[in-house]
Amino acid sequence: MTHLNQQAIVVLDNVDVKYPNGVMALTSVSLQLFRGEFVVVLGSSGAGKSTLLRTVNHLTEPTAGTVTAEGLGQLKDPEVLRSHRKQTGMIFQNHQLLQRQTVLQNVLMGRLGHFSFWRSLFPLPKSEQQLALSCLERVGLVDKALTPVNNLSGGQKQRVGIARALAQKPQLILADEPIASLDPASSHQVLSLLRDICKSDGISALLSLHQVEFAQQYSDRIIGLSQGQVQFDALTSSLSLTDLNQIYVDQSINPNLDSRVMSQT
Repeated sequence: MTHLNQQAIVVLDNVDVKYPNGVMALTSVSLQLFRGEFVVVLGSSGAGKSTLLRTVNHLTEPTAGTVTAEGLGQLKDPEVLRSHRKQTGMIFQNHQLLQRQTVLQNVLMGRLGHFSFWRSLFPLPKSEQQLALSCLERVGLVDKALTPVNNLSGGQKQRVGIARALAQKPQLILADEPIASLDPASSHQVLSLLRDICKSDGISALLSLHQVEFAQQYSDRIIGLSQGQVQFDALTSSLSLTDLNQIYVDQSINPNLDSRVMSQT
């Protein structure tokens, strides 16, 4: 797909990821992420979705190829990588929150990359707490600021994860299966909230999802992976049944491709 007059904020060029056990998780993946896009990665289990997201911020390093960030260059130099990670928020499937800490303390974790190691050992300035509270207000949880995370529901925990990512003041948010453990109502709430925040702030987002219907409803663009290779990369509105069959070619029965979903393609 083309983005006239737009600068890519992240570029993957011919990226391979081969794990020590010999499994090729990604093969010759080339793609660009643009400012303000809300992009969903679709594919069956084992297709390489999580590996792709982790490669964007080098939590998983490519075996071959390069990842380049706008204004920083290739993610090779440690200082460049630190700068890229500081401006890249991450939302995890299993929340990755400190369960016994308060909601506010968890959101403040998103600010630690902006301080030196030694400074981060001491309480952060009041201005940082005010920033964290404003992020909680945006996700509708400011009244839970002093509540321990382990007292929250799954949907609330994921909203804390969004607030923590937002506290980084990111240019890009990566979300790995952010609704996998949520019921449909909570899933819609989380995706709608995340999309609205990203669109309002001009933040790019790259999410991995299993649910085709959610991808169709919320994404601007879909990247389809199958066996570690890009099978589809285009506007969501152009996704067809043929495209879905190519994305899920390695899965004989895909429960997401029901008649209700197909009627929307």
